Amino acid sequence: MIALLLTAAAASCAAQRVAFYATYSFTRAGNVEDGITQTATGLQNQYGTLNSSGFGGGATLYLFHLPGIAVGLDTRGATRTGLGNVDEALFDVKLSATKQLFHVKPYIGGGGGFMKTRARNVSDPASGFTDTDDSFTTHYDYYQGFAGLDYPLKKVLDVRLIEVGVGSSFGMPQNESVITINSGIVLHF
Repeated sequence: MIALLLTAAAASCAAQRVAFYATYSFTRAGNVEDGITQTATGLQNQYGTLNSSGFGGGATLYLFHLPGIAVGLDTRGATRTGLGNVDEALFDVKLSATKQLFHVKPYIGGGGGFMKTRARNVSDPASGFTDTDDSFTTHYDYYQGFAGLDYPLKKVLDVRLIEVGVGSSFGMPQNESVITINSGIVLHF
């Protein structure tokens, strides 16, 4: 049903555009669960920070244009292999400037998604939670707000100079924090 509504909205908008982008990003996920230890009062979760970098990308479907601003739905994600890494997927609303401001096009957005962390397992053997591949995987639902600057090179090609995002997990008692910084290229159609 949502796909049908999006298709109808896109077909009715003469100024409709789609953008695809590829990025290299750094993600810092703080206060994520990385093990379990045995204490005198029982089992206790352990928390740490992951710094992860790798390639990602996404797409923006611009639904309509207001004077100077394009409103779009955006989906983005990144996956990274190995220990000490973070996978993320985010669905959001994005507001982009349609006119250059000091030779760049600023944008802002925000939304929700999921994050999966693969931390090196620091569980205490007494806890019974040691893992044969030495990893400790946790899934989080999270939200994030972001802002960035694109530099237009050609009508269909921009360089994403920088994008910074800040977020946290939904309803988790440890308040996991997420900070992302990325740059890349953007193709407009």
